[in-house]
Amino acid sequence: MKYKNIVCIGHPRSGTHYITALISTNFLNDPDYLKIYGNHGLPQITCDPNVVYIHIWRAFKEVAKSIYVLKERFGLDVGSYEEFLKTRYKDMRKIEKYKKLMTNVRNLARNTKFPAAVHFFQEVERRIKKLNKPATNVRTLTGNVKFAGENRFFHEVDMKPQEYWEHYTTLWANSRGKNSNVVSIMYNNMLEDFDGTMTYIAESLDSDVVQFSNLTKRVGWWK
Repeated sequence: MKYKNIVCIGHPRSGTHYITALISTNFLNDPDYLKIYGNHGLPQITCDPNVVYIHIWRAFKEVAKSIYVLKERFGLDVGSYEEFLKTRYKDMRKIEKYKKLMTNVRNLARNTKFPAAVHFFQEVERRIKKLNKPATNVRTLTGNVKFAGENRFFHEVDMKPQEYWEHYTTLWANSRGKNSNVVSIMYNNMLEDFDGTMTYIAESLDSDVVQFSNLTKRVGWWK
């Protein structure tokens, strides 16, 4: 292989765990694929010529539906899927609504003179804080792990879901055109043409691996 390291990156809910696991097990013979999992970075990280950056992408409609299903993990508070598509990410932040609610609860607790009422408001605040710390789960090839708290990747994004997906995908496409160490893999191509897509990855890595194995278990985030 002509590169010293591999980093796999993709927009959230693009099949990044799956394809990263395939690359790690087939080309590195290592089930601990998180070693090369680069999360959701942008192309400015592609500065090391000894590293190959594999950008994993997926069609917007599938990405959007998957984000909506796991919206609690991203700290997004939105009603219907149609509303989700029409709303800027930063305007969906659940944390802002909880902050306002907790402020009101604290004010009520300060203004009351009855101990029982104070205890009640304190309990309400405790439960609100608990609600604001959802737990999500990730499957890896070496076991399952539960993570508490939100992924705040979208919290400062002042774009609607499709606008940001187009922005993110275009940045990586432009980087691929300028840098020979950026490789683009579409999730659906892996599903529809496994051997062909894996052969393309092998050629991009200058690897001599010619036989490929698919995963026998699912990986990635779920509720």
